[in-house]
Amino acid sequence: MLCSAWEQPRSGDGQYYCLFLKFYWDIIKSDVTRGILHFFCSNSICESWKDTLVVLLPKTTNADTPSKFCPISLCQSFYKVVAKILINRIKPVLGNIISEEQGSSWIQALSGLRQGCPLSPYLFILCSELLSMAFKQRGAQLGIRIVPHAERISHLLYVDDILVFAEASRHNADRILNILDHYCGWTGQCINREKSAILFNKRCPKWKQRAIARAVGVRRVDQFDYLGIPLVLRKLKVADFAKIV
Repeated sequence: MLCSAWEQPRSGDGQYYCLFLKFYWDIIKSDVTRGILHFFCSNSICESWKDTLVVLLPKTTNADTPSKFCPISLCQSFYKVVAKILINRIKPVLGNIISEEQGSSWIQALSGLRQGCPLSPYLFILCSELLSMAFKQRGAQLGIRIVPHAERISHLLYVDDILVFAEASRHNADRILNILDHYCGWTGQCINREKSAILFNKRCPKWKQRAIARAVGVRRVDQFDYLGIPLVLRKLKVADFAKIV
């Protein structure tokens, strides 16, 4: 447990801190163990354990604006041990908590979900259950059927990306916005409209496309990439997969 949680960082102050803990482990192990057990017994963690070093990693070459960088939090060693223990406890039951339709769980993350924290992906998955449950309960008429009489697919989730499927109508657009607005209010997340887009079936009239896109507040596109695969209203070609091969 400790060895996996204290994998040596490649650089920075964490590298020396990790080496210090491993070298003097025989001397400090009792104090470290007491501190970690205190968290699980008291539900209280030392504030300094939550301090992080934020590193900005460029998303593209020649990144020159904040939006082109991804912030990564380098967590402290004691925090990583606590997170690792919690992760090992969550893993065996995660499959039961998350159904195919995605159930609901609530995490009170007063410090936010930090990219770089080993626990954040699991907490994000649990919190995302709220969105899936909202679509199931309040968006039953949304979605599309892949084949006749099949169950409707209203949305797909991957990390912090979401695809929403619905018949092109102002009523459905308002319903989707209502679900998303409530989810943002529950979790504190926000829709990045600059990175959002809407794709219409070619049979949808242009005037309706303009009206719905204006109501939703995102741009219309003829295609976009999702997980490296282009989503287009035509048969895919070999060239379309060049980015992922």
